[in-house]
Amino acid sequence: MQAVEKCSIFEGTLRKKGEELELSSGVEAQCSDLQAQVVQLRAQLKECQFKAEALSGEIFEKQEELEKAESSQMEAQRRVEFLELANQTFRSDRDNDLSTTSAKEDRLEEKIGDLEKETLIFMNELLLWRLRSPTACAAFFV
Repeated sequence: MQAVEKCSIFEGTLRKKGEELELSSGVEAQCSDLQAQVVQLRAQLKECQFKAEALSGEIFEKQEELEKAESSQMEAQRRVEFLELANQTFRSDRDNDLSTTSAKEDRLEEKIGDLEKETLIFMNELLLWRLRSPTACAAFFV
């Protein structure tokens, strides 16, 4: 009876150990699955890190391009402002030259008018002198 009792105890213990073994096998399988998932997630993480680094590089390049474009735009704006100022200066100089030229032209026209009057007076005097003294005129032109 003791042997049967011991057998019964051993059978119970064996059954418990079998259940524990089955349970342990399930846990071990789950652990393997989880380890495989961890490996997979680590690979995905590395891939994401590489992508993030690549994108960071692209962002840096784009930022440099943007800064260059902004700098070029500012330089172009300064150049436009300079050229506009130069154009205003040239227009003002042209306007001054035109008004000076116009004033000079008016003075020259006035002098020409005066000279024409004086020439006319001299021609009249010469004509009168010729009419008064034909012999003196002949001697004058010889």
